[in-house]
Amino acid sequence: MLRIGLIGSSYLIEKHIKSLQSLSDYKFICFFDTHQKKSTNIPKNHLPLKVNSLEELLNKVDVVYILNLPEQTRIELIVKSLKSSKHLLIDKSNIKTTVEARKLLELSEEAGVKVQISNISYFTPLFKSAKNYISCPTYIEAITHIHYKNKSSDAIFDLLCDDICLIINTVKSNLKRISTVGIDVINSSPELIHVKLEFDNGCIANITINTIAEDDKKTIRFFENNSTILLDFLDNNISLLTHNESSNITQNQNITLLKTSEVEQEFSELYLGVMQQKQIAIDLHTMYKILDVTFKISEKLKINFSLT
Repeated sequence: MLRIGLIGSSYLIEKHIKSLQSLSDYKFICFFDTHQKKSTNIPKNHLPLKVNSLEELLNKVDVVYILNLPEQTRIELIVKSLKSSKHLLIDKSNIKTTVEARKLLELSEEAGVKVQISNISYFTPLFKSAKNYISCPTYIEAITHIHYKNKSSDAIFDLLCDDICLIINTVKSNLKRISTVGIDVINSSPELIHVKLEFDNGCIANITINTIAEDDKKTIRFFENNSTILLDFLDNNISLLTHNESSNITQNQNITLLKTSEVEQEFSELYLGVMQQKQIAIDLHTMYKILDVTFKISEKLKINFSLT
């Protein structure tokens, strides 16, 4: 059993304590509130688990779960945790550039620890259930519509990161070419974005983001030889269409979702990485690739992602 601690602000910590306490492979030890003066959201029964410094937490745990941290201290806190040889699960919002990702990667390798990046889309039961049916896609189509009232550059950045993460983890090939189209309808920055990713193995992935839509939509479809699989993230549904050439029969079936939660999936993968040296799908190597592709797209579209 791994001892785990939590770092973040009180309003996020309160939401995660119960989830961590329910994990069978971990023992929740303590938490460090980065907003010490605003710890009003922590229930009284959890206050005995609070420590007053990062150093105190690091002395008590094997694994640190790092939530969204303040901009001015996020890298400092992660670096201190790595230099204390702690395994980490890091919210993706804490790593904002390829320079940061590379620096943290080097430190993690020096410390010999496992680092996993938290990504809800990848660990959702929807994608984990579908992944068993995806082997070698030849074409991928990701479509996201956001209601126009929710539009922001941060939202576009997050959506691109999510789609690129899913694509990189299913296409086992190097990226060869990036093409982009951006159309600004209302503001000076693009609200309609189309990205085409071409890989060395011939796979093509198209990403479409519409931030002035009337209705929300998030789907991704994987095309393979004799099959397509559609994931609808809003309806939480998977549709698999297969074609048998010998019998010339096409079948459409719905896939039953795994019953484990995103949290259980995330921490199970980290546990296997630490205890059995299993490969972690979204590590700092992957995060570097995701950020590299995302910022190349932003340069082509002339979007300045204000991530601070």
